[in-house]
Amino acid sequence: MARHAGSPPNRNWIASNKRTPGSLRSAIKATLQDAARPGKPTKFTPEQVAHIIKTACEKPEHFGIPLSHWTPSALAREVVNQQIVPSISSRQVGCFLKREGFETESKPVLAESEHHG
Repeated sequence: MARHAGSPPNRNWIASNKRTPGSLRSAIKATLQDAARPGKPTKFTPEQVAHIIKTACEKPEHFGIPLSHWTPSALAREVVNQQIVPSISSRQVGCFLKREGFETESKPVLAESEHHG
């Protein structure tokens, strides 16, 4: 008889599956391991994404960039300059910002320069 996930094991199952603590620990680890998933592996770590979002929360002037607001392309250049990531597209930066709830324009936007003249 097959056990359903979440149902408690019966006494016969427990008796037939006694293990030493080490092998039980190995069995638990094997059961809890994340299975391989289809598709392309992620290119950016959660830490890198967090640094990109942190940079987006700062004013561009803080980094010596004469803009009043970040554009995805300016932010992409800056995170590469800071060596947070080796490369990233402005589209990917826009996706990260949108996922985190930041407003982004779907069409190109020109940021105003703080230095007029």
